[in-house]
Formats: sequence, structure tokens, C-alpha cells
Amino acid sequence: MADPTAFDSILAELQAKHPDAEVEPLNYSNGRMIVRTPDEGSYARFITDSGDATKRAQAAKALARRCILWPSLDEVDVLFTRKPGLVARIVDKLLDKAGAGDEITLGK
Repeated sequence: MADPTAFDSILAELQAKHPDAEVEPLNYSNGRMIVRTPDEGSYARFITDSGDATKRAQAAKALARRCILWPSLDEVDVLFTRKPGLVARIVDKLLDKAGAGDEITLGK
């Protein structure tokens, strides 16, 4: 794992590279990664594919892979093989960042 200074540099570089998205660290047990908010197309594809119960797990993994900017996808795939339940937890956070977790009120 990169030292904190290197991680901060990678984060700053990715934030500059993706000004259209919120790019931030995502921490999990024994690790961290850098993710971006899902774009409209990725979100729409996830909603469509996750509606089919037979595709739900693959839809979640695809969304996570599209939104994880660091570490490399090879490292992410190894992580997801070791910890397959982590995918669902990451996707929950990504959906929150995409607005699914926003509190909405109607009226006064």
C-alpha cells in the first residue's frame, strides 16, 4: 500500500483528471481505494441490469469496477475474489454518492 503522502498525491491527480465527478477515498477493513461517483450512464446500466436477479451480482461488480480509479483493476479483481461481499458494500456507498442516499422531503 502506498504511503499517505503518495496516496494524497494520487488522490489529487485523480481529482484533477475527473473534474466532472466527486473523487474521494473509500476506506474498508485493511485497505483503501479511490472512487468516483457513478456517471449517468453507469448508474442507468446498473439500474437496468440489477433489475434481473440473475444479473444483480454482476451488475454490482461492473458498477464498482467502473467507479474505482485506484488501485488497478487487476488488484481490485483479486480483492473481490478474496472478499466478494465487499462489492455490495462499495456499491451501496457509490449509490449514496449518486444521490440515492439523499434525504428527500415533499411539502413543508
